Amino acid sequence: MVILDGAADIPCDALDGRTPLEAARKPTIDSLARMGRVGTVAATPEGQVPDSAAAALAILGFDPRQAPPPPAPPPATPFSDRFGLGGVMLSPSRALRGLAASLGLTTIDTTDADPGAQATAALDALAGVGLVCCHLQSTLAASHKQDVRAKVAAIEEIDEAIVTPIARRLPALGEPDPRGAEPAVPDGWRILIATTHYHFVSTGQPDPAPVPFLIAGSWVRSLVERPYTERAAAESDLHIEPATDLMEYFL
Repeated sequence: MVILDGAADIPCDALDGRTPLEAARKPTIDSLARMGRVGTVAATPEGQVPDSAAAALAILGFDPRQAPPPPAPPPATPFSDRFGLGGVMLSPSRALRGLAASLGLTTIDTTDADPGAQATAALDALAGVGLVCCHLQSTLAASHKQDVRAKVAAIEEIDEAIVTPIARRLPALGEPDPRGAEPAVPDGWRILIATTHYHFVSTGQPDPAPVPFLIAGSWVRSLVERPYTERAAAESDLHIEPATDLMEYFL
């Protein structure tokens, strides 16, 4: 999983009426989108104020309004109990790492890690668990600064330095064989890319509207090829609400 914090946006005059996701050159992300499914997810529950950590927790399959308080995780491991696999959360957010730990996920602080180091850490973690979630805040930081060019650049850097090396490695983890032959991996591999919430670079303000996501990998196909943009996601027939249902769909 790759979570782009606050990446969704509205058309900007500085980008000739495009959003940063539409303007950014992101060949790997768009390739994954076209080979898989694109849709929207209501990451912020109706009536709630957008919050990055809460939205990411909802995408992981848990209602943030019912999450145990960090930092002390409970004796049980809710994530593995519910989904049947262990996981790792890489994030610079102390709040999200605390929430992830409360679900029994292993956490890695990426506050000082450059994009290449984050990709390496994510790939290393994949060797030992079934799910790795890489939470990235450079898009949110650009929105807070109201720097549209920085937001576009952040999306492009994420595509090149993080998503591309991960996408190249995933097929090597195993592909399912429809005939059931060994040694194929029964469930194969999948990747989910989503954003936590809209964060308007023009005003620096968040918005709770449903956000775009993509799922690609084994057994995932669409009749219509779409790029990973807000507009394409809205035009899809795939809309997940509540967000806590997304993880079941993904896995």
